[in-house]
Amino acid sequence: MEPSLRYFMAVAHSRSVNGAATELRIAASAISRQITKLENELGVRLFERKAYGVELTPAGEVYLRHARNTKLAIERVVSELDDLKELRSGLVRICSIEGIVGDLLTRAIVTFRELYPGIEFSVTVKGTAQVPESVANSEADIGIAFHPQPDEAFTTAFRIRDPLFAVMAPDHPASGRKRLSLAELIQYPIAVPESVFGIRQLIDTTCKANGLHLRPMVKTNSIEALRAFARQNGGVTVLPRLSIERDLKANTLVKIPLTDPILTRAFFEAFTLRLRPLPIASERFLKHLSELVRAIDR
Repeated sequence: MEPSLRYFMAVAHSRSVNGAATELRIAASAISRQITKLENELGVRLFERKAYGVELTPAGEVYLRHARNTKLAIERVVSELDDLKELRSGLVRICSIEGIVGDLLTRAIVTFRELYPGIEFSVTVKGTAQVPESVANSEADIGIAFHPQPDEAFTTAFRIRDPLFAVMAPDHPASGRKRLSLAELIQYPIAVPESVFGIRQLIDTTCKANGLHLRPMVKTNSIEALRAFARQNGGVTVLPRLSIERDLKANTLVKIPLTDPILTRAFFEAFTLRLRPLPIASERFLKHLSELVRAIDR
């Protein structure tokens, strides 16, 4: 609170400049100067000087209501900031690729809220090409994308290597192979993501580099649809390990390493806008997510 406001409230409360000086442990002359300065700025008299002290003028009564409301507003702000520091409240806004939402990201949110139950989350799912735009437009504080393009506007919070695999049902004819090239894989009916997905961009780059012609049976904007296509033995797909962890544990899908270098160097990345400080809750959650991801990666 500004000194002039604090001094004014003290004088109004004690009805005396000397009383306010005693309360605040400040020289009476300093308080008088601040009150005079405030009256000059407002262009009104706030106090009538009396023999026994001071009395609020009608303008002073109006200003006292303002001062009390201002003090309450400042106290509320301080309280809210204290809540944030202790993570008693706050909103974490995330824009993420679908592949990690159903397992890794949800697990991180649940375990974080066990520690800080007052924190709320907003999670939007988009393709890799769209995630940076959401962060840049302040629709999200944290972006998570698969093999995003380098951009100096963003700061990488963490990056985890997550190669692409050939994914299929356990009884698929190719499920016993030790390794597969993309050229071999696309001989089977294949489902792939749409072009806004980082996975598809790497597949297309590999096809172009090797003169391959991709004719997918299914194109979709749903990672779950790709998993289901493979689980039902409709054919094969290409996905990173973190997108199929539950299926691997349940033995409903198998993964075969791909030999193409572009596909084996894939990664997913969490990032923030370089010039925008993160809210406290988002900063803490990002650290929590990073620790969880690195524990899985070990």
